[in-house]
Amino acid sequence: MLNAGLGIKDQGLDKGGGDKDLSSVICHLSFVPNIRVANPPYHAYMSGAESVYEQLSAEECARETVMLALRTARGLDLAEYQNFTGKDFLTEFIKPLKKHLALGSVELDGGFLRITDKYILLSNSVIVDFW
Repeated sequence: MLNAGLGIKDQGLDKGGGDKDLSSVICHLSFVPNIRVANPPYHAYMSGAESVYEQLSAEECARETVMLALRTARGLDLAEYQNFTGKDFLTEFIKPLKKHLALGSVELDGGFLRITDKYILLSNSVIVDFW
């Protein structure tokens, strides 16, 4: 089983006695190439419960990449997507892309596809069409 070594105990932040200094916790790895990591609830994790690791297919990795990138202000880097998958995103998703460009829910800017500010709170309804 993989151990990313980025938990509170691994960062030396476990003060013992239940007190934890969370002020300098590094963001936990939630995605390692081809691996999805799910951490148990906090108290279970602190009691030694193991994280769950799931091997992902190339297609699942591509979908995860799109979903996570579209949730950021930067958006999806179309060149990185093509390098990662060998596919042109604009061709592969032409129908949902046309739909969301017409609605104004996404924009293409400088090689990036991003959800517009107007639709950011409705991002799930946009992302599902690219899933």
